[in-house]
Amino acid sequence: MKHKNAKTLLRALTEIDDKYIEEAERFRKAKIRKLPSAAQITGLAVACLVLVIGAPLYLRRQAETGQSGAVMQTGNPWQEVASVAEAEALTGFGLVLPEPESPYTREVIRVLNREVISVAYMREDSGEIGYELWKEKGETDPSGDFTEYAETTEKRVDGINVTLRGENGRRFLATWTRDGYSYSVEAQANPMTEEELSELVKNVR
Repeated sequence: MKHKNAKTLLRALTEIDDKYIEEAERFRKAKIRKLPSAAQITGLAVACLVLVIGAPLYLRRQAETGQSGAVMQTGNPWQEVASVAEAEALTGFGLVLPEPESPYTREVIRVLNREVISVAYMREDSGEIGYELWKEKGETDPSGDFTEYAETTEKRVDGINVTLRGENGRRFLATWTRDGYSYSVEAQANPMTEEELSELVKNVR
């Protein structure tokens, strides 16, 4: 009310334009606006310091946690080894292999969860897998191939029953058990005849 009366008095005594009066009023209010206390300034400075120091540490820990989580989620359960002897040390059982034949002359030996031995025969030039052998303790097919093939036959090979699967006279998969172990031969890129797969069966232990 006091300020309103002052404005009225100014208008009565002078011919000052209203806009100049309003500007003077805003300037007066700005000058008496309360300044932040020393405690508030100190608190703000501490908060900024914590943010500057703590933010990088928090981000680094988050990155480390994310990386470890990614390893747990996407880690490869297969372990590549240099020899069958090393695979035997991990699984507790060995594997007798046939000699590689051209063009699949490179052997890659892997172990899955210390329970399965896999040997892939590959081309040296392109890395294409011609066929892969698997061995696992028990009577479960270690190949994991659940494809419904057009042709399935049973054949007696070296005194054991072998299941052969494929189509058009070519065989992509052979499975059998011997002495408490399960075996399979997978030949997706290089389908074989029953005779060729039978020879492999005879030479794998």
